[in-house]
Amino acid sequence: MTNENEQPQQDDLTSLYEGTMKTYREGDILKGIIVEIRSKEVIVDVGFKSEGTVPLYEFEDPKAVKIGDEVEVFIEATEDEDGMLRLSKDRAKRTQGWDAILMNFKEGDNIQGKIIRKIKG
Repeated sequence: MTNENEQPQQDDLTSLYEGTMKTYREGDILKGIIVEIRSKEVIVDVGFKSEGTVPLYEFEDPKAVKIGDEVEVFIEATEDEDGMLRLSKDRAKRTQGWDAILMNFKEGDNIQGKIIRKIKG
């Protein structure tokens, strides 16, 4: 036998819980907190149901990375084979840079930059 008061309380708890869950899509850029540093990857909490991984080599100085640091990341995939988000610090930086160029310059403007690779074609 259930109490009539149990259902409204359950509904309140469900809505509170769902309010804490954020929905993310591939291609989103968001801020997260480093929660663990492994030999080849960094685990980042972005408020999703699971943490995400960023390859350690994407950090300019891997030895300077600390638990608790805030980092902006790009969602490459919402779930990898381990059920974690696959994140990229480099892609977040490149995407934000490209967005800044599109907002601040018009076609034909000269822009100073650093060549990072050459692509045939």
